[in-house]
Amino acid sequence: MTSVGNQPAALKQFAVSLCLLALLAMGEACTSQSAPTPPESRLVAKSQTIVNGAIQIEAGKSASYRLDVLPDMLQASIKGSFTASGGSGNDVQVAIGDEMNITNWMNGHQASVLWETPGQLTTGAFDVKLKPGTYFLVISNRFSLLSDKSVTVEASLSYSQNE
Repeated sequence: MTSVGNQPAALKQFAVSLCLLALLAMGEACTSQSAPTPPESRLVAKSQTIVNGAIQIEAGKSASYRLDVLPDMLQASIKGSFTASGGSGNDVQVAIGDEMNITNWMNGHQASVLWETPGQLTTGAFDVKLKPGTYFLVISNRFSLLSDKSVTVEASLSYSQNE
């Protein structure tokens, strides 16, 4: 039994305890709520045309196409095909690589390109995986001194992107 003189102190202690319990319950309710769920992302397949159609390449020259693979372009690859006509061999040389290696390749120097034809070809196809960076698709008729070439070429950059 509490004495009459201690009742206000006991009530005060009870009120403080009740307030503390209420604050704890409110804090628990706030922390137990889950954080907002970020919007769900999904991979979407995309494609960019690099070149599609017939091109003319003069004797001693080449055609070059730049492609930039950005860090958010996942599983990137360049896919395509070509067919050459003209001159005595109906042929061209084709390569894919970064700027430094393509420049060396075009000038007949040792280079580490990602893909190239094994010499001069009439027709061919390629499918090359790419990491983020800048690349060039080059169709070369530099070996030909007199004959211009007509080349039907189709190339596209395929990749997936989060949306």
